[in-house]
Amino acid sequence: MSDGKNKIIDLNIVSTGTISSAPAWPREIVKPAILANAAAIILFHNHPNGDVAPSREDEAVTLKVIKACAALEIRVHKHWSDPLRLLSLDCQDKSASTRQDMR
Repeated sequence: MSDGKNKIIDLNIVSTGTISSAPAWPREIVKPAILANAAAIILFHNHPNGDVAPSREDEAVTLKVIKACAALEIRVHKHWSDPLRLLSLDCQDKSASTRQDMR
């Protein structure tokens, strides 16, 4: 989470998964950002199987989080599907389409 100047203000682990999945609910992802009065969040998760391509579930959860954050004026900078390899979903493009969808 970061403040209005993109200074990291907190780190929060929302879910710890198993070898094949990790449950992640948008409200549980957004809740710590609200409580910390964060201006933005960056999402991270890993793929234990080594395939770092975003799954449909990754994309669906990311879109829900972006929509929830947009309603609360919290930016989602990135969603890293493997922080060590620096592969990410482009949240800026999804934010633009989300803004259009919400009209």
